[in-house]
Amino acid sequence: MSESQPDLGTMTDYAELTTSYAQVINFSEPASVVEIRLEVSCTENDQTFPAVWIVEAPSGIPSSTIIATANVLYQAPSDTNTFALLELSKVLEQPATGPIAIVVSETTMSCIVRLNNEAPYANGALFSQRAADLWLPAEGSMVFQVLSSQ
Repeated sequence: MSESQPDLGTMTDYAELTTSYAQVINFSEPASVVEIRLEVSCTENDQTFPAVWIVEAPSGIPSSTIIATANVLYQAPSDTNTFALLELSKVLEQPATGPIAIVVSETTMSCIVRLNNEAPYANGALFSQRAADLWLPAEGSMVFQVLSSQ
């Protein structure tokens, strides 16, 4: 695992996906990203999820340049695993793409993404998008894991 924000601490929160959210990630060493896990769920249908994609994030701000798409694969929650698995359209080579952002789109379904507001991920920032192409800083960070090979 090359980057993660799995530690929930005592203060966790949820963001309703009535707006899009993007978590910027900076990698500490070169690696090929093969899998991303994210805490996202929808109450209407546990096996239907909002759109997710990976974008370039030059200067630590999400861009509109999509470098991979992702399918959210359903995994039954358990005591040890509450993450949904993101199946990437391709392996992401780092640091060739530079900082990246995981973008979870807004949806009309009743969906949430889990946030950590107590001890946010230190190597990137969380953004929300209420208007087209305008990303605004948000509090906390998404709860995620990035698995990579070196």
